[in-house]
Amino acid sequence: MLEAENQISAISKTTMSKIYPEDKTANLPSVGSYIKPNLEKIVELNPDLIITSFHSANAGNDLKNLNFASLELKADSMEQICQNTKKLGEITDKNEKADELCADMQKIFENKTELKGKTAIAFFSANPTMAFTDKTLPGDIISKLGMQNLANSLQGSTPIISSEFMLEKNPDFIIMVGLNSDLDSFLKNNPIMSNTKAVKNGKFIVVPSTILRGSPRIGQMIEQIYKELVK
Repeated sequence: MLEAENQISAISKTTMSKIYPEDKTANLPSVGSYIKPNLEKIVELNPDLIITSFHSANAGNDLKNLNFASLELKADSMEQICQNTKKLGEITDKNEKADELCADMQKIFENKTELKGKTAIAFFSANPTMAFTDKTLPGDIISKLGMQNLANSLQGSTPIISSEFMLEKNPDFIIMVGLNSDLDSFLKNNPIMSNTKAVKNGKFIVVPSTILRGSPRIGQMIEQIYKELVK
């Protein structure tokens, strides 16, 4: 998106989904998975910089021992995505393009007021029922759409939510993050939640796990989610 693809030596690949833009990333050399990269391949490529995320934490020490320069990027909020984009813009000498991408991201939530005051909980696990607070990217998006994230009253970034808590708070929306999630499997693990307002009103929304990647393309995902929530 920074139009700096000629500076990419290689990428790690995913096992569950493709990486945008597929027509270009499919032709890039691979250094294995982002959880367990191929260190021998990295040494062979001899890159100037290795960019990692929390997914690569287990490989962090190995990479440090190889004495390569590395940069770990976190994307737990829209602001961090913008910061990451500008940082990469500096590294690749694409500052102007990075500023454009950030400006577009800052416009995403304009004129999206229909959800203001509504309550929501976003889950990434149905068993146990673990939710996202505003310390995470999905939680940050919920708040920026004007909704109250009910999980924020609990401790941690991904607290376990009890059925009693769900019935007491009775959210307007339940958002499930994950490619293999659906209402039937969620209720199979948590049958009592069929009594919540969200389920009764058909406001159980499934969001692809790609929302966790935290790239400037997240605007497209937010547009889709918003349309699904307000229809």
